[in-house]
Amino acid sequence: MPFCSKCGNTLKTGSKFCSKCGTQLSAPGSGACPVCQKPVSGNEKFCVHCGASIGSTENGPASAPPPPAAPTAGYPQNTIPPAPPACNAPPAAPPVKRKKKGGCFRKTLLLIVLLAVAGLTALYFLGDDPPIPGQDEGGLTGTDIPGIVSVDDSIPEEAITEIAAETGDPQQAAETVQEAFARGDTILLKQMLTPHSQEIYKDAFREIKPYMSEYSKAFKNRKLKISTPIYSLYEFTGDDGQKYTAEFALSDDGQWKLVRF
Repeated sequence: MPFCSKCGNTLKTGSKFCSKCGTQLSAPGSGACPVCQKPVSGNEKFCVHCGASIGSTENGPASAPPPPAAPTAGYPQNTIPPAPPACNAPPAAPPVKRKKKGGCFRKTLLLIVLLAVAGLTALYFLGDDPPIPGQDEGGLTGTDIPGIVSVDDSIPEEAITEIAAETGDPQQAAETVQEAFARGDTILLKQMLTPHSQEIYKDAFREIKPYMSEYSKAFKNRKLKISTPIYSLYEFTGDDGQKYTAEFALSDDGQWKLVRF
């Protein structure tokens, strides 16, 4: 029994129009499958070629598959999420400079040298006069003249009367000392000494008095070796051929004094 290809209504044999939807019907034996468009007799419910339901055409041709949904505005379709940013490595620490071991040693050595120089300078300016050979804590036990013996001919301090001698230059001071030795005058000799030298030689006058005349003869041939505005040194030779010295210095009162002999 034939059916309407549009609405599927049962048709009477030989009908040219569908009694339900009014669609014009094709002649018998000249119909076509709505799917594969191959000829069919019109009496079949299914196409003998593709198997499609001939009565299903009431719903019209098969609809095309729905188009893919439009992507949401503002977001790319099938977008791969970005890879997470790589962690930044912390900055490398600056290299540690190794301290040179030699620097500390050189600084220490330089400090020691400076302290040594300062100490020597202080000793040079503040130190005492050089020691006299043969002198101990009690005073001198000998002089530059060998063979001195102890003679108890000291002069009492009450009997000493100092007379100022004019010694405005080192030559005049040397002549005054020579005169004191020639006369055996221990008072004049003591007057010619500096205050510091008087303390050094205070116990030696009685020992050198017997030899003062001999010392005067040797001192007469003296020679000036060093001469500065404040210091002079004379050198002379004794009868034994040994060389001796006598030192003079300018005192605060402007007079030249005997420092050491």
